[in-house]
Amino acid sequence: MNPAYRTNPEHRTNPAYRTSPEPRTHLATPHRPATDSLAPAHAHRSAYAPPHYGAAPPRPSGPHTRLITLTPARGADTVLAVARSSAPFDDTELRLLGHAARLLGLLDQARREYRAAADASRAARRAAMELLLDGEVDKARRVMAPQAPGLLEADTARVFVVDVPRTHRDTAVRRCEAVTAGRALVIADPRTDRRIVVVQPVRPGRAADGVGAELTRLIAALGIGSVGGSGVYSMSLLAEALREATAAQGFALQQPGSVALSAHHTDLISLLPAREAQLWARQLLAPLMRNDAQWEQMRDTLLTALAHPYTVAARRLSLHRNTVTRRVARAADALCVDFTSVSDRIAVGLALELVTHREQPGGSAAPGEAPPSLRSLLFSPQVTAWADTLLLSARGDRRDLLTTATVWLTHDAHIEPTARTLGLSEATVRSHLRALEQHLARDLGSLGGLRDLQFSLHVVTGQVEVGEHCGALCPAAN
Repeated sequence: MNPAYRTNPEHRTNPAYRTSPEPRTHLATPHRPATDSLAPAHAHRSAYAPPHYGAAPPRPSGPHTRLITLTPARGADTVLAVARSSAPFDDTELRLLGHAARLLGLLDQARREYRAAADASRAARRAAMELLLDGEVDKARRVMAPQAPGLLEADTARVFVVDVPRTHRDTAVRRCEAVTAGRALVIADPRTDRRIVVVQPVRPGRAADGVGAELTRLIAALGIGSVGGSGVYSMSLLAEALREATAAQGFALQQPGSVALSAHHTDLISLLPAREAQLWARQLLAPLMRNDAQWEQMRDTLLTALAHPYTVAARRLSLHRNTVTRRVARAADALCVDFTSVSDRIAVGLALELVTHREQPGGSAAPGEAPPSLRSLLFSPQVTAWADTLLLSARGDRRDLLTTATVWLTHDAHIEPTARTLGLSEATVRSHLRALEQHLARDLGSLGGLRDLQFSLHVVTGQVEVGEHCGALCPAAN
């Protein structure tokens, strides 16, 4: 018998001290060469090992082995394994091992409790998210109250969707939780292994973009992934907000920085198929581009004149108003368009932006290849999703704003004939258009705002024509 064990009766009765492994315990520490000091201590999980009939019997451990449980109250679950072959353990060394085991036991207990608390916290957040998506706002608030009192008390919120590779999601979740600092509900979406959902409650009078800015910086720092966001929704409509944020995240893949904090702020042009859009634009503007000097003059004038009244355009270009008017008239003749038509102004404005402000992708039209139509450009899946999301809020307005917008565009953005057709007062039409601007986050007095309204209505309702309904936009025929 080991002398150290024999000299201390406590060692014979205390289960924390054992001289050899019991049948239910695996000693996982590898055999080490003899040394004059204690071998490094290792904490190992024990497990019941059923006998393997026919297997070779295990080799007995050396005479100077100690397995000290770190959790004596619960039995041998985690043990400290210490072994050496030079000399028996003396009383001082055994006491030191006992102290080390108690310290390691406390650390092990803290780790277990932290893991249990973290698991409970994640489960509560997932449950709260599911309740919010089901419209059960009060229940979600009660679930989150012990963890984050007041977090969900706001009546409105935004939703963000962060998409990262599966292998990076756990890290991204922790960083999202850190940067939002208790201002948002963050969960790893159980429906997909790439997605993180962030709900930011928005209180009246407070900026709603703080979390979005933090997530934008996070994506930039990670160097991978993308983030999309929704507008501000009622807490009871977070399922709609999640759909918008998911669509925006899809748009973000086409955006600089892989960020689209709202579908309302997504650049439509970036969603168009790049090569086909360039072919369409260059075909449309070909009559102006044949002569370099003429093109340079017309390009600058048209970009400004289509976006502003001629008086404002003349001032910005340092030209006389009559000069601007003559150049615009010559361009209209060359392109066979009518710039009093909203559809024609929008189509030419889009073509100019594509040609002058967008990088031309490689590849040109093959011999005999017909250029795509504007309609075909607009019916890509990305543009369809963008249009549906852009009009989502306005569709729910009881004033039937989309009908007003459709008639208004049909009458080339003139208020009086629109009011007459709808049987409304001009003030009511103006009120509808102002409300529509709020829903779309667009200035309908600008060419870009008109363009997004026209294209989205064309895609979603099919009741608004785009600038290809006549032979005016067929420059190849000239």
